[in-house]
Amino acid sequence: MARKKFIGVATTIQNGDIEILPAATVTVYRAGTGTVITVYDQESGGGTSIVTNGDGEFFFWMNFATTDVGIKIKLEKSGYDDIIIDDITAFETASFLYNDSGISGDTVKDALDNLDDGKDDLWLAQPGGDANGDFGVEYVAGGGTLRMSFFAPHNFASIVKAALVFIPGSTNGSADIDISSDYAAAGEAYTTHSESDSASTYSYTANQIFELDISGILSALSADDYIGLTTVFQDAENYGAIGIRFQYD
Repeated sequence: MARKKFIGVATTIQNGDIEILPAATVTVYRAGTGTVITVYDQESGGGTSIVTNGDGEFFFWMNFATTDVGIKIKLEKSGYDDIIIDDITAFETASFLYNDSGISGDTVKDALDNLDDGKDDLWLAQPGGDANGDFGVEYVAGGGTLRMSFFAPHNFASIVKAALVFIPGSTNGSADIDISSDYAAAGEAYTTHSESDSASTYSYTANQIFELDISGILSALSADDYIGLTTVFQDAENYGAIGIRFQYD
């Protein structure tokens, strides 16, 4: 049966300082219970006794069949209080535990240097001087044009979500909003890629935060591209633009 590798480091606080815990025993349980889950010190075969090394690091493998349950980790060392961290899910990270799927290297440092949880989230605020309540916005009154610029980070691979976020002043079931983009990398013509969507309509409710999907006009986006976005609100309504949410793999 296939096994999934996990990496951790055991630390505690002594006299206000963070201290690693070498030679600590590691026990894995089902979350919220005292039921021990058998873990291994190798990907195949191997023993079931897990102890932290001289740098406080520990490694263990779990059978795939058990990775869909929450787990609890108990760290024990003579002279120290037990450390118990509960309700850890196999595909989430905790302060000390990292899923090692696809990570090269055998140390916690390597894992941290190479860890990619598959989803990064950027918030790009629109530097407007207006307000909707306590939200700083750029106000577009009675329809009009809004322009914003942002950047695809160096580790960008694909779009998870790209949205212009705004607060509409009116309810509209078929709002006429046109969006267009120019994007390119440094050293390229700024119109290397140009896309637009003037056909789509949108439904939103007055004073409820709305995410307008702009991913369709970024179909050839690459890492390190600079993006210019133009939004034309065709209806004679009021809008408070908050910013752009850009989530990516």
